[in-house]
Amino acid sequence: MHVFVVFPSTHEAMRLDHLLTQAGIEHDLIPVPRALSASCGVAVRLKPELEERVRALAEGGGVRTEGFHRLGSEGR
Repeated sequence: MHVFVVFPSTHEAMRLDHLLTQAGIEHDLIPVPRALSASCGVAVRLKPELEERVRALAEGGGVRTEGFHRLGSEGR
């Protein structure tokens, strides 16, 4: 299982990617899983145990998200 963070824009995803990289938090930038949205876009995938830390980092950094979602490891 992974947590997927979805965003209102690619710009917001890139902002969180930058913050996570600076903080040394393991994550992946991936296409938004179809189970979450039929639209194109970018999501951040991370381990569930990092969710609260990433939420706090996003909020502190002013990054807008559309939600944090838990799905199986493939995002299906």
